[in-house]
Amino acid sequence: MKTIYHIIAGCFALSAMCGCEQKLPVYDSADCMLNFEYNQQKTDTLINYSFQYVSENVMEDTVWVKVTTMGFPADRNRSFELMQISAANKEEEDAVAGKHYVSFDDAELKAKCYYIPANAVEAKIPIVVKKDESLATKSVSLKVTFKENDEFKLGYIERSTVKVIITDMLVKPNNWNFFMEHFFGFYGQIKHKLMIDTTGEKWDDAYLIKLGVDDYSVDQGYLLFLNRKFTKKLEVVNAERAAQGLDRLSEADGTPVSFPLN
Repeated sequence: MKTIYHIIAGCFALSAMCGCEQKLPVYDSADCMLNFEYNQQKTDTLINYSFQYVSENVMEDTVWVKVTTMGFPADRNRSFELMQISAANKEEEDAVAGKHYVSFDDAELKAKCYYIPANAVEAKIPIVVKKDESLATKSVSLKVTFKENDEFKLGYIERSTVKVIITDMLVKPNNWNFFMEHFFGFYGQIKHKLMIDTTGEKWDDAYLIKLGVDDYSVDQGYLLFLNRKFTKKLEVVNAERAAQGLDRLSEADGTPVSFPLN
């Protein structure tokens, strides 16, 4: 009898739930909105781009970002517009259209790239960055958002912008986290260059994600192996510098490069 009672009670509960579901309002808004999709943690709006990672002959390159929609899909291509906004951090220098990136008003980009395809709810779009000689000694900030039009409004405020740092110098990866600091110490551009020269890897955001430092799947034994490899390479470099009467390899501020285990 208890079993039958439980079954009957469960049926009543299910009926009540179904009744509640039937009372939910039907989504019928005609508004469609746009968001940027961030990295795998869905929290990072910052993309670092350095021309140091490509051939010195490359004068333009592409940063790809993903755009997603909210609302119903449509059976036609729907165009949207991007625009630059000033960085909130006053210490950052804003990128200049035509000098550091191809303007979002460029007719070819707007026609061929900045739209959501028919029946789709997302698209990968290009931000074309340009190599200017000034980037050899500085970084500039390109903060991008959507310009509302007849097709799209802004989506979630916290996902309505993306920022690209453009430079021709090495930059600290966003995910140089506690794993990286434990095995390789604090970040420095000279240290970064030594790591690239030793392994042939870029040691940028994408490579650190591949290693697994973001989702904690990283092989710590491999990082320990690399720590020893970098330490031995540094010893060779410093011995060569000493033979030339030079000081130890150091960062621009004079801090010696080292790979201590914290």
